[in-house]
Amino acid sequence: MSILSGVELVMWSPAKDAEPPTVVQVRDALVAHGFQSDRAADIANSSAFRRAVKERETDEKKATCWQKDGRTHAQLDRLVSEGIEGERLRREFVAHWCLTGDKVSGSEPLELRRHLETYTWADLTKVVKEILDQDGLGAYTPRKAGGIYFCPFAGRDVLDRLERACRAVGLSLLRYEVPDSAAQRNEVQATVVAGIGAEIDAHAAAVESYTVETREHAIAGRRESLANTRSLIGRLAGHLGDAVPWLNSQLDELDALCVQLEQAIATAAQHAQRAGARRVVSMGVGG
Repeated sequence: MSILSGVELVMWSPAKDAEPPTVVQVRDALVAHGFQSDRAADIANSSAFRRAVKERETDEKKATCWQKDGRTHAQLDRLVSEGIEGERLRREFVAHWCLTGDKVSGSEPLELRRHLETYTWADLTKVVKEILDQDGLGAYTPRKAGGIYFCPFAGRDVLDRLERACRAVGLSLLRYEVPDSAAQRNEVQATVVAGIGAEIDAHAAAVESYTVETREHAIAGRRESLANTRSLIGRLAGHLGDAVPWLNSQLDELDALCVQLEQAIATAAQHAQRAGARRVVSMGVGG
Protein backbone atom coordinates (compact mmCIF):
# COMPACT_ATOMS: atom_id res chain seq x y z
CA MET A 1 0.00 0.00 0.00
CA SER A 2 1.30 3.47 -0.84
CA ILE A 3 2.02 6.00 1.91
CA LEU A 4 0.46 9.46 2.23
CA SER A 5 3.24 11.97 1.67
CA GLY A 6 3.99 14.95 3.87
CA VAL A 7 2.34 13.76 7.08
CA GLU A 8 2.96 11.34 9.93
CA LEU A 9 0.83 10.12 12.81
CA VAL A 10 2.69 11.01 16.01
CA MET A 11 2.21 10.28 19.69
CA TRP A 12 4.50 10.26 22.70
CA SER A 13 4.77 8.71 26.12
CA PRO A 14 7.40 8.35 28.88
CA ALA A 15 9.93 5.60 28.34
CA LYS A 16 9.72 2.69 30.76
CA ASP A 17 11.08 3.56 34.21
CA ALA A 18 11.99 7.10 33.08
CA GLU A 19 11.84 9.94 35.60
CA PRO A 20 10.55 13.39 34.56
CA PRO A 21 13.52 15.55 33.49
CA THR A 22 14.57 18.90 34.86
CA VAL A 23 13.95 22.10 32.92
CA VAL A 24 17.70 22.45 32.39
CA GLN A 25 17.99 18.91 31.01
CA VAL A 26 15.20 19.57 28.52
CA ARG A 27 16.68 22.87 27.39
CA ASP A 28 20.11 21.28 26.94
CA ALA A 29 18.59 18.47 24.87
CA LEU A 30 16.71 20.94 22.68
CA VAL A 31 19.78 23.06 22.00
CA ALA A 32 21.84 19.93 21.28
CA HIS A 33 19.36 19.01 18.54
CA GLY A 34 18.99 22.44 16.97
CA PHE A 35 15.95 23.87 18.77
CA GLN A 36 15.64 27.09 20.75
CA SER A 37 15.95 26.63 24.49
CA ASP A 38 12.96 28.91 25.14
CA ARG A 39 10.67 26.30 23.61
CA ALA A 40 10.92 24.85 27.13
CA ALA A 41 9.15 27.46 29.24
CA ASP A 42 9.73 28.18 32.92
CA ILE A 43 7.39 26.56 35.39
CA ALA A 44 5.11 29.22 36.87
CA ASN A 45 5.49 29.86 40.59
CA SER A 46 1.78 29.23 41.08
CA SER A 47 2.00 25.85 39.31
CA ALA A 48 5.01 24.78 41.39
CA PHE A 49 3.19 25.92 44.53
CA ARG A 50 0.07 23.92 43.74
CA ARG A 51 2.14 20.84 42.92
CA ALA A 52 4.08 21.12 46.15
CA VAL A 53 0.83 21.34 48.11
CA LYS A 54 -0.73 18.47 46.16
CA GLU A 55 2.29 16.35 47.04
CA ARG A 56 1.31 16.63 50.70
CA GLU A 57 -2.03 14.92 50.10
CA THR A 58 -2.73 11.38 51.30
CA ASP A 59 -5.88 9.26 51.56
CA GLU A 60 -6.56 10.96 54.89
CA LYS A 61 -5.38 14.48 54.02
CA LYS A 62 -6.79 16.71 51.27
CA ALA A 63 -5.62 20.07 49.99
CA THR A 64 -7.59 23.07 48.74
CA CYS A 65 -6.08 25.96 46.74
CA TRP A 66 -7.66 29.33 46.02
CA GLN A 67 -6.86 32.87 44.86
CA LYS A 68 -7.45 35.93 46.99
CA ASP A 69 -6.06 39.47 46.81
CA GLY A 70 -3.63 38.50 44.06
CA ARG A 71 -2.11 35.71 46.16
CA THR A 72 -2.45 31.94 46.02
CA HIS A 73 -3.53 30.23 49.23
CA ALA A 74 -3.57 26.55 50.12
CA GLN A 75 -4.87 24.62 53.08
CA LEU A 76 -4.30 21.00 54.05
CA ASP A 77 -7.03 19.30 56.10
CA ARG A 78 -7.33 15.89 57.71
CA LEU A 79 -10.53 14.02 56.83
CA VAL A 80 -12.16 12.61 59.94
CA SER A 81 -15.05 10.12 59.81
CA GLU A 82 -18.07 10.89 61.93
CA GLY A 83 -21.36 9.21 62.66
CA ILE A 84 -22.20 5.74 63.82
CA GLU A 85 -21.04 4.17 60.56
CA GLY A 86 -18.65 6.94 59.51
CA GLU A 87 -21.16 8.28 56.99
CA ARG A 88 -19.91 11.86 57.35
CA LEU A 89 -16.53 13.50 56.90
CA ARG A 90 -15.24 16.42 58.94
CA ARG A 91 -12.16 18.44 58.02
CA GLU A 92 -9.54 19.23 60.64
CA PHE A 93 -6.99 21.94 59.88
CA VAL A 94 -3.45 20.69 59.36
CA ALA A 95 -1.53 23.48 57.58
CA HIS A 96 -1.88 26.64 55.53
CA TRP A 97 0.45 28.25 52.98
CA CYS A 98 0.40 31.45 50.95
CA LEU A 99 2.31 32.30 47.77
CA THR A 100 3.08 36.00 47.25
CA GLY A 101 5.10 36.52 44.08
CA ASP A 102 7.85 33.95 44.51
CA LYS A 103 7.76 33.89 48.33
CA VAL A 104 6.01 31.16 50.33
CA SER A 105 4.84 31.63 53.89
CA GLY A 106 2.95 29.12 55.96
CA SER A 107 2.49 27.13 59.13
CA GLU A 108 4.87 24.42 57.88
CA PRO A 109 7.84 24.34 55.46
CA LEU A 110 6.87 23.66 51.83
CA GLU A 111 9.26 22.29 49.20
CA LEU A 112 8.96 24.56 46.17
CA ARG A 113 12.35 24.57 44.45
CA ARG A 114 12.16 20.99 43.15
CA HIS A 115 8.80 21.71 41.52
CA LEU A 116 10.22 24.84 39.89
CA GLU A 117 13.19 22.93 38.50
CA THR A 118 11.55 19.66 37.39
CA TYR A 119 9.00 19.19 34.66
CA THR A 120 6.02 16.87 34.82
CA TRP A 121 5.30 14.72 31.76
CA ALA A 122 2.37 17.05 31.07
CA ASP A 123 4.84 19.96 30.94
CA LEU A 124 6.96 18.04 28.46
CA THR A 125 3.90 17.46 26.28
CA LYS A 126 3.52 21.25 26.06
CA VAL A 127 7.17 21.55 25.03
CA VAL A 128 6.71 18.99 22.24
CA LYS A 129 3.56 20.74 21.03
CA GLU A 130 5.33 24.11 21.09
CA ILE A 131 8.10 22.74 18.88
CA LEU A 132 5.66 21.13 16.45
CA ASP A 133 3.72 24.40 16.22
CA GLN A 134 6.66 26.81 16.04
CA ASP A 135 9.32 24.79 14.22
CA GLY A 136 7.06 22.53 12.17
CA LEU A 137 3.66 22.82 10.55
CA GLY A 138 1.62 22.10 13.64
CA ALA A 139 0.09 19.05 15.30
CA TYR A 140 -3.59 18.32 14.71
CA THR A 141 -5.49 15.77 16.75
CA PRO A 142 -8.44 13.72 15.46
CA ARG A 143 -9.42 13.03 19.09
CA LYS A 144 -11.06 15.49 21.48
CA ALA A 145 -8.85 14.18 24.26
CA GLY A 146 -5.71 14.71 22.19
CA GLY A 147 -2.76 12.39 22.69
CA ILE A 148 -2.35 11.46 19.03
CA TYR A 149 -1.64 13.91 16.22
CA PHE A 150 -1.34 14.24 12.48
CA CYS A 151 1.90 16.16 11.92
CA PRO A 152 2.33 17.60 8.41
CA PHE A 153 5.89 18.37 7.34
CA ALA A 154 7.81 19.93 4.48
CA GLY A 155 10.79 17.73 5.41
CA ARG A 156 11.25 15.09 8.13
CA ASP A 157 14.20 16.91 9.69
CA VAL A 158 12.17 18.56 12.46
CA LEU A 159 10.55 15.28 13.48
CA ASP A 160 13.87 13.44 13.31
CA ARG A 161 15.58 15.98 15.56
CA LEU A 162 12.60 16.14 17.91
CA GLU A 163 12.60 12.35 18.24
CA ARG A 164 16.26 12.38 19.28
CA ALA A 165 15.75 15.26 21.72
CA CYS A 166 12.80 13.47 23.32
CA ARG A 167 14.78 10.26 23.66
CA ALA A 168 17.50 12.18 25.50
CA VAL A 169 15.05 13.18 28.27
CA GLY A 170 13.17 9.90 28.62
CA LEU A 171 10.26 10.54 26.28
CA SER A 172 9.43 8.16 23.45
CA LEU A 173 8.22 9.93 20.30
CA LEU A 174 6.30 7.33 18.29
CA ARG A 175 5.92 8.03 14.57
CA TYR A 176 3.78 6.18 12.04
CA GLU A 177 3.37 6.57 8.32
CA VAL A 178 -0.21 7.08 7.11
CA PRO A 179 -1.57 4.81 4.37
CA ASP A 180 -2.61 6.68 1.24
CA SER A 181 -6.32 5.89 1.01
CA ALA A 182 -9.39 8.03 0.49
CA ALA A 183 -10.50 7.48 4.08
CA GLN A 184 -7.12 8.51 5.50
CA ARG A 185 -6.85 11.54 3.24
CA ASN A 186 -10.31 12.68 4.32
CA GLU A 187 -9.46 12.13 8.00
CA VAL A 188 -6.23 14.10 7.74
CA GLN A 189 -7.95 16.93 5.87
CA ALA A 190 -10.84 17.16 8.31
CA THR A 191 -8.46 17.17 11.28
CA VAL A 192 -6.12 19.83 9.88
CA VAL A 193 -9.02 22.04 8.73
CA ALA A 194 -10.54 21.80 12.22
CA GLY A 195 -7.22 22.78 13.78
CA ILE A 196 -6.81 25.83 11.53
CA GLY A 197 -10.47 26.68 12.07
CA ALA A 198 -9.92 26.70 15.85
CA GLU A 199 -6.98 29.06 15.37
CA ILE A 200 -9.15 31.39 13.28
CA ASP A 201 -11.89 31.23 15.93
CA ALA A 202 -9.34 32.40 18.51
CA HIS A 203 -8.44 35.31 16.23
CA ALA A 204 -12.13 36.17 15.83
CA ALA A 205 -12.72 36.15 19.59
CA ALA A 206 -9.81 38.54 20.07
CA VAL A 207 -10.94 40.90 17.29
CA GLU A 208 -14.49 40.95 18.67
CA SER A 209 -13.12 42.13 22.03
CA TYR A 210 -11.36 45.16 20.50
CA THR A 211 -12.82 48.67 20.80
CA VAL A 212 -11.60 52.19 20.01
CA GLU A 213 -9.93 52.04 23.44
CA THR A 214 -7.71 49.16 22.31
CA ARG A 215 -4.06 50.05 21.87
CA GLU A 216 -2.93 50.22 18.27
CA HIS A 217 -0.01 47.85 18.82
CA ALA A 218 -2.45 45.13 19.94
CA ILE A 219 -4.32 45.36 16.65
CA ALA A 220 -1.07 45.51 14.68
CA GLY A 221 0.05 42.37 16.51
CA ARG A 222 -3.22 40.65 15.67
CA ARG A 223 -2.84 41.51 11.99
CA GLU A 224 0.63 39.98 12.08
CA SER A 225 -0.82 36.84 13.67
CA LEU A 226 -3.49 36.71 10.97
CA ALA A 227 -0.73 36.93 8.35
CA ASN A 228 1.11 34.06 10.05
CA THR A 229 -2.03 31.93 9.93
CA ARG A 230 -2.47 32.75 6.26
CA SER A 231 1.14 31.69 5.63
CA LEU A 232 0.53 28.43 7.47
CA ILE A 233 -2.56 27.77 5.35
CA GLY A 234 -0.40 28.20 2.27
CA ARG A 235 2.14 25.68 3.54
CA LEU A 236 -0.62 23.24 4.50
CA ALA A 237 -2.61 23.69 1.29
CA GLY A 238 -1.91 20.11 0.21
CA HIS A 239 -3.74 18.83 3.30
CA LEU A 240 -6.59 21.35 3.27
CA GLY A 241 -8.17 20.60 -0.10
CA ASP A 242 -11.00 22.89 -1.16
CA ALA A 243 -11.19 24.46 2.33
CA VAL A 244 -8.33 26.87 1.50
CA PRO A 245 -10.50 29.63 -0.06
CA TRP A 246 -13.00 29.40 2.79
CA LEU A 247 -10.30 29.66 5.45
CA ASN A 248 -8.60 32.57 3.70
CA SER A 249 -11.91 34.40 3.30
CA GLN A 250 -12.38 34.31 7.09
CA LEU A 251 -8.92 35.79 7.53
CA ASP A 252 -9.79 38.49 4.97
CA GLU A 253 -12.88 39.46 6.97
CA LEU A 254 -10.97 39.61 10.25
CA ASP A 255 -8.16 41.65 8.73
CA ALA A 256 -10.70 44.08 7.26
CA LEU A 257 -12.25 44.51 10.71
CA CYS A 258 -8.79 45.25 12.10
CA VAL A 259 -8.25 47.91 9.43
CA GLN A 260 -11.59 49.49 10.30
CA LEU A 261 -10.63 49.52 13.97
CA GLU A 262 -7.28 51.12 13.22
CA GLN A 263 -9.07 53.85 11.27
CA ALA A 264 -11.62 54.37 14.03
CA ILE A 265 -8.86 54.63 16.63
CA ALA A 266 -6.98 57.18 14.50
CA THR A 267 -10.16 59.22 14.01
CA ALA A 268 -10.93 59.15 17.74
CA ALA A 269 -7.39 60.32 18.50
CA GLN A 270 -7.74 63.20 16.04
CA HIS A 271 -11.05 64.25 17.58
CA ALA A 272 -9.52 64.13 21.06
CA GLN A 273 -6.58 66.22 19.91
CA ARG A 274 -8.84 68.84 18.32
CA ALA A 275 -11.06 68.97 21.39
CA GLY A 276 -7.97 69.50 23.54
CA ALA A 277 -6.79 72.30 21.27
CA ARG A 278 -10.20 73.99 21.46
CA ARG A 279 -10.11 73.82 25.26
CA VAL A 280 -6.68 75.44 25.30
CA VAL A 281 -7.89 78.28 23.06
CA SER A 282 -11.06 78.82 25.07
CA MET A 283 -8.97 79.15 28.24
CA GLY A 284 -6.95 81.92 26.57
CA VAL A 285 -3.66 80.05 26.79
CA GLY A 286 -1.03 81.36 24.40
CA GLY A 287 -3.23 84.27 23.22
